This record gives sequence, structure tokens and C-alpha cells, in this order.
Amino acid sequence: MRQIFTNHSLKLFKSLGTLMLVLFLVILPNKETLASHVMGSDITWKCIGPLKFEISLAFYRDCRGVPFAGSKTIQFKCTKGSASTTYSITLPNVSIRDITPSCSDVKNPCNPPNTTSGDGTEEHLYTGIIDFNSGNLKKMIDEGCCRFQMIFGECCRNSYITTISPGDYTTDAEIDICNIKSSVKKDCDDSPNLRNPPIGYLCCNQEFYFNNGVVDVDGDSLSFSLVMSQASHGTSVAYKSPFSPTWPMTGFCRKTTPCKCRPGSKTRTTEGICFDPETGDLSFNPVDCDECGILCIMIEQFRLDSTASKWIYIGYTKRDLQLRVVTCGNNNPPMLQDITNPTVCEGEKICLTIVAEDEEFSGSSGSQPWKDTIDLSWNNGLPGASFKVGNPYF
Repeated sequence: MRQIFTNHSLKLFKSLGTLMLVLFLVILPNKETLASHVMGSDITWKCIGPLKFEISLAFYRDCRGVPFAGSKTIQFKCTKGSASTTYSITLPNVSIRDITPSCSDVKNPCNPPNTTSGDGTEEHLYTGIIDFNSGNLKKMIDEGCCRFQMIFGECCRNSYITTISPGDYTTDAEIDICNIKSSVKKDCDDSPNLRNPPIGYLCCNQEFYFNNGVVDVDGDSLSFSLVMSQASHGTSVAYKSPFSPTWPMTGFCRKTTPCKCRPGSKTRTTEGICFDPETGDLSFNPVDCDECGILCIMIEQFRLDSTASKWIYIGYTKRDLQLRVVTCGNNNPPMLQDITNPTVCEGEKICLTIVAEDEEFSGSSGSQPWKDTIDLSWNNGLPGASFKVGNPYF
């Protein structure tokens, strides 16, 4: 796995009007009952019929911890309206995959799957069907509930985390059935799809860029924000000073810490923690080489009502990330030249030229006098669009 940091691979993603860049690897925080191996999770859903959804829980495990169970339970709570009925669903595990960033000639560290093994990350996917047309979910609607919160929690967050005192882990998502029924896309909703895996290893004293690769097939308007991570439902984690949701890690500051965002460039280091509320892009330069932190990104959905006259709230999902700083050796990370977001008219065809560069490391020891090979790819985030590499050269 360590080789990935001395031979950087740059991956470029593009999603619904947003360029998505993952220069390093991101890991999500998780929470299990028997050991501190939780690295993260996502709750997402897709419409398979009127008010009927396939719900998915992607749960991320530190492979040095105990194995995950074969099923997970999500509870539903009414957060708008009233309902005395309750509901929960148990989701079976449908897949396990090692998502540890590694070179092709390096054996995956999570082997065999779901066992206490090497320093790596596994994604465990749990899925099931929820139907608001029948059973207790329909009964909750009949009793007056409009907005449903989906809650998942376990013990415990990864013990390697240094920015909080690791304890229990909880996350949630929310869907407003009443607003969906009165929207332009009646009775259906697909949550934002998080296409870029949350694998978070950061190279100390090197620029870190991450985008979740969010795609919303409904064309909903999305808003991104950094929010408090939870220990239990309704109870936030306790951050150690000076950390907070908007200052989750120790980023480079010229003077006092924390400091305001000052985006970097090819010749200027990013200062502070830079987070874009329109795209969810995160960038900073980690300077504490032994740090492991968390952050929670909330993605809210808004859609036009049935008369297309006003925007209404549809719901939210969250991504709870774990970011671990490691020492990567002498190397300059790849950089993209600054790109100005274009103004686009409906039906207009546009082309964007994206220039990626990788400068040799020119330290006093001269340990890397060459330029690395850069790998460019994208996540097919724009329907009908294409991506190709032009003018490749060594």
C-alpha cells in the first residue's frame, strides 16, 4: 500500500456540472459492536416504484478490527408530523470488497475478507426494500407522518482517531414523503449517488483534494455542508480543541491555527480547510503527520413542486469520513490548472480542457528527479458526455 504514495495516481472525475478530483485516498468512519473498527458509512436509496425504494447501507471497516455481522438494522423515526407506530428494517449483507488504495503488484491487505487482517479498508454493502404503500411505513403516513429519518448506529469508532475521543458511531439520512408526492417527480426519489469511494489516506505536507463524485439522477438541486458527527442519535461527538466540524484536521496555516481558507495553486500551498458548499469539494494541506480525524458531509436535496413555482425540501444523506495522515516520502502530488466554471445555456454543447501536471521533487537530496506518470479517468457523472485524454506524453 505504501507504494501508492511514491508513485501518485491522479484520478479525475466529473459529475453533474462538477469536476471531481481524488488525488489521494479516502476512508469512511464506521461503528461495530465488538471493537473500534468503524470507519464510516453512507445511507442511500433509489426508486423502484411509486413510494417504493431499495435502501443501501455502505459500511466501512478497518481490517485490523473484528469482522462485521451479516446484517445491519436501520430504524425509522418520524421527524415531521406525528406517528405512534415505529418501523425498522434489517438489511442483509450483499457484498464485501477491499477498497484499500494499493499498487497492482501489492496484495490486498484485507485478506481473507471480513477477518482481522492487515492495515486496510473494506466496504460492506447491505441492501433491502422499503415500501411506504404498505405495512408500518404506510401506517405512519396515515397517522400524519411526512418526514422520515433513517438512523444507523453501532459501537465503535476507530481507536486510531486523534481529533476526538473515539466512542459510539451513529449516522442518519432523511426523506420527506409528503414533499416527494407534491413534487414535479411525483412519488419517486433517488438519493444523491456517491460514486467516489471514501478511502482517506493523506500524505503529510502534501496537497489533498477530494470530491465525493455526487450524481443526482433526478436533477435535484444539492447543497453541501460540514456538520457535527454523532456518537448516538441526537448526541454529537466531543471534538478535542481546536477541532470542530469546519476544522476537522490540522491544515497548513502561515500564522495561527485554525485559519480561513485560502485555495492553493501550482506555486502556492492551500491554507486552512477549504470546503465548497456547492460541490462538496474538500482541499487542505495536512501538517500533523500522526493525525487521524473525522468529518461529516451533509448533502441536502431540493426540487421544484408540482407547479414548478417553488423549491421544496426532499431530504438529505450524509457521508461520515475518516481521514488518516501518513508519511509518504519525497514526492510532489499532481496538480490541475485552475478551471473557471463556465456559464452554460440549456442545449448548448461545451468542451472543457483540463491540464494535469506533476513536477519532479527537487529536495536537497535529489531523491526524485523524474516526473511521475499521471492516470486520468472520470466517473461518468454527466449523462451523454464523454471524457478522453488528449496529447499524452512522458
